[in-house]
Amino acid sequence: MFALWILGRAMEMQRRGLALAGLVVIVGVISNLAEYWESGPRFGGMSGVLYGLFGYMWMQGRFNPKFGIHLPRSLINTLLVWFVIC
Repeated sequence: MFALWILGRAMEMQRRGLALAGLVVIVGVISNLAEYWESGPRFGGMSGVLYGLFGYMWMQGRFNPKFGIHLPRSLINTLLVWFVIC
């Protein structure tokens, strides 16, 4: 949740809060449906939303110069390592 707070705060400062809320809802629905189809109804957590938001911000920062958010390399590495471990 701390990583979600960091990413969400950066997104909210750069964009409107409504854009962040919309992105969280869209990514949440998609990630939860994927998890439901993969493992059934017993699941929970915000990891799908976190990694969806992370992926969006990472790729936008990398390929869209007008996006205005560039994630620090240390945060990218930490989230990728944590993704592989978990």
